[in-house]
Amino acid sequence: MGYEVLINPRAPNALIFDEDFDEVAAYFSDILKSNSWTALPGGVIDTYVPSSDAYEPLILEASQFRGYRVDADHYIADAKKIIGTALSLIEGRELAYDDFTLCPSTSVGLLVILMALKREGISTLLVELPAYFGCLEQAQLLGFRVLLLPTLAQEGYVITPDDLERICSEVDEGIAVVITQPRYGMGFCRALAAILTLREKLRPGDFLIIDEAADQSAPTDMGKVPADGEVTILRVRGLMKGLGLNSARVAAIFHPSRFRRLFAEIVDLAGGALDTASLVLATNLLSEPVRYVELLQAAQRYVRKQRQELQTRLRGLPISFSPIESGYIGTAHIFAPSTVSSFVNFQEQFLQCCRSFRMPVVRGTSMYFPYEGDREIIRINYFTTEQNIRASAEALGQVVEALIREL
Repeated sequence: MGYEVLINPRAPNALIFDEDFDEVAAYFSDILKSNSWTALPGGVIDTYVPSSDAYEPLILEASQFRGYRVDADHYIADAKKIIGTALSLIEGRELAYDDFTLCPSTSVGLLVILMALKREGISTLLVELPAYFGCLEQAQLLGFRVLLLPTLAQEGYVITPDDLERICSEVDEGIAVVITQPRYGMGFCRALAAILTLREKLRPGDFLIIDEAADQSAPTDMGKVPADGEVTILRVRGLMKGLGLNSARVAAIFHPSRFRRLFAEIVDLAGGALDTASLVLATNLLSEPVRYVELLQAAQRYVRKQRQELQTRLRGLPISFSPIESGYIGTAHIFAPSTVSSFVNFQEQFLQCCRSFRMPVVRGTSMYFPYEGDREIIRINYFTTEQNIRASAEALGQVVEALIREL
């Protein structure tokens, strides 16, 4: 474990379990290998594309795959101009060439940002939990001091300005704070004022990093936040993930223009080349900015419909669902009966019930959710078929009813 879990004074006993994705996947390996599941509420490999009939076939010739496509200097100037025009519409501001750098994915974008922070002399990372495991592991591998702050369910799982002020008073060195928009595992977006308030609590020379991996907001309020200032804001947004096109790997790192040379150098050193197929698809889609926005909005409507379906079918059971506004990943929170004496035992019995009803799950521990001993948390991937959502509702209802009987 290469991180420090800070004490949240409002939840001093919050539990942070080590990320257990592989361990839980192994628990369900026989079901997955035999393709015999009844439902996959949190599927992580494949996504359903809600508007797939709206896409034109992508045809490429072998000659188009020669050479690398790296956003350094002006190597991809034509493609970047097309993408920048569409992003300007989403951002609600005119983006200059040096205001952003393209890379293959938000994961690569976060790695590039962390490498840039090291160049800027930042060695401490404060991460709001829940958080993307990849960013934590990248930071540890790069030698950052990684501080994790458990958040509270009743406060919406967000770091508060008071938290930030207190931590800054206790940490002498400069820090970079990592937050997510929409909130990771919850799917709701912070108000612009909340982002600005967090920024105000940081000190000159600190950084605020915003991971917008699957944001579908179009336009987005984030474009109204000036990137430059005493506290620098660095953002990374996936361009295809919010559509369900996960293997079309293109993301944009938004940064002050004075950082363009640094990011262009690092994205090259980090192996941040864009594959031709992804870049062609991105330029095709974003060459019609209004249509691209409409596709994002259609995906957003689909996700909200899926969540409503799941919630309606499970009404009356001790389950709540994260208030997803944007993105396609949410969570279901299964509340433990008050009679449960051991929370860990409750977790184990929950997994056993899931396996008995052949419903593999991804637990909140894989997203570093803080646990307060009153609920189990599982991931919901709403970019799935309507049939799978209905099957997930049926299986999850059976699991919870069986759990209640056993406890």
